[in-house]
Amino acid sequence: MTAGAAGTAVTRAAERAGAGAGEGAASGVDPWQVGVPLLASHRLAGGPGLLAPGHASVLTEPGRQLLVHHVRDADAPTEHRVQLRRLVWTHDGWPLVSPQPWAGPDRENDDTATWPASPAVFGGTWEVLDVGAATAKVVDGRTGALDEVLDGALTGVGRARPLGAGRFTWGHPGGAPTSAPRWTAVVFPGWDAVRGRATLCLTATDDAGRVVTGTRVDDR
Repeated sequence: MTAGAAGTAVTRAAERAGAGAGEGAASGVDPWQVGVPLLASHRLAGGPGLLAPGHASVLTEPGRQLLVHHVRDADAPTEHRVQLRRLVWTHDGWPLVSPQPWAGPDRENDDTATWPASPAVFGGTWEVLDVGAATAKVVDGRTGALDEVLDGALTGVGRARPLGAGRFTWGHPGGAPTSAPRWTAVVFPGWDAVRGRATLCLTATDDAGRVVTGTRVDDR
């Protein structure tokens, strides 16, 4: 796992993405080798702008792993703070990071046996971040149904296949069209730091190295 001015990224061997790694591969750049952004500058609606999260380390505790990193205040870039975020792993062994800061054991649930096990969990309204879309600027969250935000990038999420412990997959393989990306995701209980309430968090990656995170803001 590496950290730079724009955020935190992770690399792994190219076989994670297969022979065709999407636009990155077409341009001669393999995102799985140069770094897939897991966390970048962003602003959730009603919250502070967080600039250049990075210089990360992994804290392993009984029952959980946390990503420890610094971040700057986008409105006062000389101001620094330390944040912790839940670190989770997809069913095929890829690390991903929560869109929300860790709120402590009294507000977080480490029991993966109780994490969502049905694709119905993807319903409702979510605030979504396209993590690697523009790592050089603060990206605003986008709110809507998961299969509609980001120009339909997550289409098919409602037919996701559960794999246990909050893990899901959807897209190709396992569904048409074969040109659709394959997504892997983890959904888990979290704490919405902006709205001050318990909620669900989503973090997902596709086979082209795109990472999307989300916070459910309305169950309906």
